[in-house]
Amino acid sequence: MGWLMAREAMQVKEKLFALGICQDDTCLFCGNASESHKHLFVECLYSRRILMGMAKLCKISLPSGDVLQWVWQHKWSQAKKGVLLYSFMSCYYYIWKQRNRVRCEQVLLHPDVVVKQLQQVVKMRVDAVSNQILGIDRIWLSNTGLCK
Repeated sequence: MGWLMAREAMQVKEKLFALGICQDDTCLFCGNASESHKHLFVECLYSRRILMGMAKLCKISLPSGDVLQWVWQHKWSQAKKGVLLYSFMSCYYYIWKQRNRVRCEQVLLHPDVVVKQLQQVVKMRVDAVSNQILGIDRIWLSNTGLCK
């Protein structure tokens, strides 16, 4: 999924509509815009609330643009970048999962519920590698909502 995300190759409604596969290209979350890659993963209020929830857990400020590129280019240690990249890739996966759930089951979870689910998933992953995270990164991690 990361590869598809990086290449903006996810089959969002805008692409499906252009191919004649779906009736309209309206965002399934907000209903206010075309479901383009940028709208779904960056601009949509529903998705932003999930990303902002993760940023709050990570104790960082959310950039206005591409979160993954911003994390990658930031001058953080590899350990911190790894935790942040995993955290936000998980957000994108869950946004896509929720989008498909709305499309197939007409069920939309509140963004806060999604963030709680994400927190548990990320905690399990971070706990598995936390003994390898040392120094200032360990202090940062202990102040986030991403470890036990």
